[in-house]
Amino acid sequence: LFGHALYEKALQPYSGMTGKGLIFPVAADFFKLSTAEQIGAMDGALADYFSNPSPHHLMQDFSPVPVLGVPGWWPDNEVESYYQDTRYFRPRRTKL
Repeated sequence: LFGHALYEKALQPYSGMTGKGLIFPVAADFFKLSTAEQIGAMDGALADYFSNPSPHHLMQDFSPVPVLGVPGWWPDNEVESYYQDTRYFRPRRTKL
């Protein structure tokens, strides 16, 4: 996760803090790659996505990312009950 707005928000974190993210499908063996290889694969996917401008690249492509739910970003998220707050962790919307 990166971006100047996220860094500014992280100076005073709050429940409900979100960023926007793109979701790319990956093969099951992606998770067997090293962290460096995973990052390289995602860098390539992002480069492909942004180097091929399309009218389909809309804000709807970006999903909300509950930043404080990312492991290592917030000490409270080490407790499973943290993720039961449906005001912050909402089920994914289904497309009509």
